[in-house]
Amino acid sequence: PICDEAESEEEAARQLGSPDSIAEKILADYAPPPAAMPAPSPAPEAPAKPRHSAWYYIGIVTLCVLASPMLIGLGAAALGIVLAMLAVLLAVLIAATALRIGLAATNTGYETDINCFTAWGQIAANVGPANFYSEGFCDYPPGYLYVLGLQGLIGNLLNLTPGSAAYLVLLKLPAIASDAAICYLLYRMGCRAGKPSWALLAAAAWAMMPAALLDSAMWGQIDSVLALLILLVLDAFLQNNTKRAALLYGIAVMVKPQALMLGTIMLCGYALEVIENPKKGLKDLGIGIALCVAAMAVIALPFVIKQP
Repeated sequence: PICDEAESEEEAARQLGSPDSIAEKILADYAPPPAAMPAPSPAPEAPAKPRHSAWYYIGIVTLCVLASPMLIGLGAAALGIVLAMLAVLLAVLIAATALRIGLAATNTGYETDINCFTAWGQIAANVGPANFYSEGFCDYPPGYLYVLGLQGLIGNLLNLTPGSAAYLVLLKLPAIASDAAICYLLYRMGCRAGKPSWALLAAAAWAMMPAALLDSAMWGQIDSVLALLILLVLDAFLQNNTKRAALLYGIAVMVKPQALMLGTIMLCGYALEVIENPKKGLKDLGIGIALCVAAMAVIALPFVIKQP
């Protein structure tokens, strides 16, 4: 009996298995089922575009058609104002230039300078720039001598008599043309600043200024030529073009040395740039000095190449 009982216990233990297997069965029976993975949510649908009826587009076209005359009228009015101001400027320039030519032909001018300009022009036309300074006295730098030489050639070609009305107009013409260019430049600078009315007033003021009429048309001086060059220098600085300003200033100095008295314009222009951006400003200053000296050298070279 004892053997039978032991055999029955072994048979029962064999059926149940090892303790580890019993624990695994219990955990498998009582463990919660694995959680199901959530299904991916569908992508959001793009909002449907609004659908307009044909009347919507007909209405837009109708509004454009109705508004077009008003827009055209406004554009024409603005264009008309601009054209009217340009017409006034052109009329002022024509009147001022005609007045100057009349004054130039009827006034002998400052005799000493007129005689010097006539003689220097003839010398430059006859002997050329290389031998010019060896032919006599001249206290002008080479810049304006190119203009005087061209005037001498034109006078010889047209067989004009020095001192005649036609020759006086020829000598004074560069200053008269410079006055007209100053008027236009003042107008352009004023329009760029957004003040077209003031620009037109400034141009008209210079055109009819008694001092400008007396200096260029009557006395025959070339201060208007220098004024134009200095104004171009200022305009170049206002447009942040320091290289052009340096070149123009070099030309101005070679036309009349009095430009050196206006060197503060160059000083202030480059000083402001150095203060704003020291590295770029110093670089532009060096380039400007080089360009200014180069312009002066190119202008002077034909006149000094044979000088001792």
